[in-house]
Amino acid sequence: MVVIRTYKTLLLPNEEQLQQLQTIAHGVKLVWNWALAERIRAYQLKGETIWQKDLQGRVKEVREQFPEIMKHVPSHAPLAVLKHQDQAMRRYFATIKKAQEQGGRIGRGTAERKIPGPMHRWFTNEELESGVFHYPDIIGFPRFKVKRDQVGFNFYTVVEIEADQIKIPKIGWVSIVARDAGYLPIGKWHNQPRDYKDEDLGIGNRWFASGAVVQKNKRWYICVTVKEHIPDPNPTGPETLGIHQGVNHLATISTSDKTVKSIENPRHYRAAEKKLARLNRKIARRTRGSNRYKKAREEFNKIHEQIANRRLDTIHKLTTDLTLNRQPKKIVTEDWNIHTLSQKGKYLTFVNKQGKSIKVRNRRAAKGFLDSGLGMMNHFLKYKAAWSGAELVTADKHYPSTKRCSKCGTINQAFDGRKRRFACINPDCKHVELRERNSAKNIRDFSDP
Repeated sequence: MVVIRTYKTLLLPNEEQLQQLQTIAHGVKLVWNWALAERIRAYQLKGETIWQKDLQGRVKEVREQFPEIMKHVPSHAPLAVLKHQDQAMRRYFATIKKAQEQGGRIGRGTAERKIPGPMHRWFTNEELESGVFHYPDIIGFPRFKVKRDQVGFNFYTVVEIEADQIKIPKIGWVSIVARDAGYLPIGKWHNQPRDYKDEDLGIGNRWFASGAVVQKNKRWYICVTVKEHIPDPNPTGPETLGIHQGVNHLATISTSDKTVKSIENPRHYRAAEKKLARLNRKIARRTRGSNRYKKAREEFNKIHEQIANRRLDTIHKLTTDLTLNRQPKKIVTEDWNIHTLSQKGKYLTFVNKQGKSIKVRNRRAAKGFLDSGLGMMNHFLKYKAAWSGAELVTADKHYPSTKRCSKCGTINQAFDGRKRRFACINPDCKHVELRERNSAKNIRDFSDP
């Protein structure tokens, strides 16, 4: 079985290597801004949209204009920038098309914006004085990269990894954290030959797909994506796992042998909320742009990064345990509309005791849903289930998992989803159980129609 995996680790560059990384990132920003200016110029003057194939042969213009910077940039990095900008433009056109079909508003209040001052270098004085050149003020349109934007670069050449260092084009060997020594794929990995298929890759071997060096909060990370051949999975665990996801409990798991287990939600953001509020007040007292302001912002961003890393670690450990460790043959989850649940202005629909639908404004629940990382959990389950050989089934969003009695099957349409306990309305049953546990059992017993 051939899978695509991405390995991420923290770089530990010295002073010289750190300067080289910043120079390459600056060169990548120059290519992005030049390409965006060329797209705007082509559209304003000729009404044409140009793409990567039209620009990749002209990257030498940037190299000739900034030779001292661009000589440090790997040859594949500008091509990756043009590819990413193509993807951004396609998303922008898709946004325009969708808004036109739905008749919605897509602007921010004005039809256009002027070219920002730092980007005047890409236009002549005559072009700027004419007032013709501008770009649309619409959500989704690519923006010019400025100094404060954190960017990285991509490379597609061979990658070489050792126990405590990795080789990056134009820089050389860079140290990595020692704790990832057993996690990264040690060796020298080449690109997949054109005349080779995935089936030609032997077990334990890898083909290098791409590498990305990114900066986040003054720390540099590298992501290495490879194709690797793993043995075909043969699940030997329980027949079925039913997973109810929620805010009070991150997951309630019901197995085919009738056992139910609840996983507590660590609520990482809630735990750090007071500290973030204190740092917000600290930032408000600083003068914007001062060194003390920047230092307070860095401290604030560091806390947010810790929250994100802890949430990621929790979801990874949980999904790995459910798939690769337990080796189930079938996993059943819920179909969550995360986009709606995570918006504070939206209304959630409940059914009262009289069977009438009522709407409640989603004020506080949105923060809980986002803090739980339910969308991330479903994404991880999807590819880890494929790696472990489990069949992943998603229960229909109209499936009454919380309103159905897991013992007799009676459906209580008037059940209020905000209640902690489920009570069966069947006089012959009268089953009472925690709502999450009852829902997990119903999800486990779900079968596709």
